[in-house]
Amino acid sequence: MEAFSFDPAKEKARLRDFWERLTGYRPRPSSPDDNILDLALYIQTILADYINKKYRAGFLSYAKGKELDIIARDVFGIERLSAVPAVAILRFYLSQQTTIPAGTRVATKDLKVVFQTEEAVSGNTVVDVRAYAQTAGQVGNGYLPGEVSVLLDDIAGVDRVENITVTTGGADEEDDERLRERCMLSMERFSTAGPKGAYIFHAKSAHPRIGDVSVFSPQPGQVKVVFLLDDGSIPSQTYIDIVSKYLGDEKVRPLTDQVVVSAPQVVNTSVSVRVHISDMTLASVIEGSALKALNNYLDSVQRTVGKDLILSKIHDVCFVRKEVEKVEVLSPAQDVVVNQEQVVKVTSMSLEVVKYVG
Repeated sequence: MEAFSFDPAKEKARLRDFWERLTGYRPRPSSPDDNILDLALYIQTILADYINKKYRAGFLSYAKGKELDIIARDVFGIERLSAVPAVAILRFYLSQQTTIPAGTRVATKDLKVVFQTEEAVSGNTVVDVRAYAQTAGQVGNGYLPGEVSVLLDDIAGVDRVENITVTTGGADEEDDERLRERCMLSMERFSTAGPKGAYIFHAKSAHPRIGDVSVFSPQPGQVKVVFLLDDGSIPSQTYIDIVSKYLGDEKVRPLTDQVVVSAPQVVNTSVSVRVHISDMTLASVIEGSALKALNNYLDSVQRTVGKDLILSKIHDVCFVRKEVEKVEVLSPAQDVVVNQEQVVKVTSMSLEVVKYVG
């Protein structure tokens, strides 16, 4: 999609015609006059590209960055989701009656992330308090219990401190593709009947890390929302609580809907494939291509709630070259079929390339 078409070869011919009419002679290729025309053509090409990019930026499918932010806000009425800090539950071990002030700072052992308590708490021996990473984003996720333990503020009566939960809930700023997807889903939210698309839109609006969302009604008046995180991982209770709170708002859900939010049930399977080829000199090349294609397919299955693992598709993706004569799927023995609240997870995967014997 362009504001106007620009063909450099045709434009160069037009410039030479213009120069001939202006000076009375036609510039020869690589002559000083022709170099001047090349400079003019270069400037025109840059200008045409800039105009076309700005023209395309006015459409949702092409807009990026600030242009996409403007379309999302002014046309669809939504904002890009900001980065979110990770959350930890910190436990302070005390030797006396002590108050832990709000804003008390505790760093990770590697000193890369600092968590700050959200409220003041008091106790005699042990107190627990929620804390948020000072730096928003996924950088604060994944610290195991005991890894947030460096007290940066001097507080009398505190023997030691540590996180008692894995740090989670952090998310980077929403990227362009995810914001574009939410813009397309956002039109559903204007319905008063609570359509599937509206629930998907609102679930994804609850947190930047919400990935695939499955919505269905197991019984009249009840809406089940099952989701994965953006990397295909199973959401923790922290994310489930965030989505539940967001969808529970009466401005979001129809009053007659009872919304139940949960993580998907995991259906584990292993995948083992044998690829028979006619030319073993290409074994490493075919193995690499087949592994890449198979991993891409398995990744798409594991990132989608309710998506079946189909043996025929495994066959199809492994036929990466004409030298592949036969594909055997050794496991699973049959299609892995899941329902709307289940997700397939591959616990192990192997691919073997052997000589085809016809």
